[in-house]
Amino acid sequence: MKMARERGLRRFISVTSHLGLIIPCKSGVYYSNQCGGYACYHPKVEGVFFPINLAFFTDLKEEDLLDDLDKVLGLQSKHRGWCNDGITEEDADRLDALFVKYGLPLMVDRTKLDKSVEAWIYVKILGKVEAVFEGFEGMSAIFVYPNSD
Repeated sequence: MKMARERGLRRFISVTSHLGLIIPCKSGVYYSNQCGGYACYHPKVEGVFFPINLAFFTDLKEEDLLDDLDKVLGLQSKHRGWCNDGITEEDADRLDALFVKYGLPLMVDRTKLDKSVEAWIYVKILGKVEAVFEGFEGMSAIFVYPNSD
């Protein structure tokens, strides 16, 4: 993560090259990710960032997950790099299947399909994995990963 800039009490951090969750909350820190494929959006949200990595998910093979994500919403998908105008129910079903496959306790938030784009997916945290998400069950979050364009 790199500190993009600081304005007064607001801090902006880019997580463009990271896999993780942004959990919206009052923190004084705003996170952004390049997303939306070729559209190269840079949305930001105030919250905390939780990296998803082997330290917490020992069976996770990040390279395989990123390749599978590319097949659902990226260059290798039906979107061909232009997943910038929301996702479909079919996309959400395929993402949910990936979350199960990789042991991530997440589910796509079906009420925000129109706001979800490649590398910026609105999700719900389903439960905890070895206390990693203790206290966060049921909360909303944004699943981010390195942009595939």
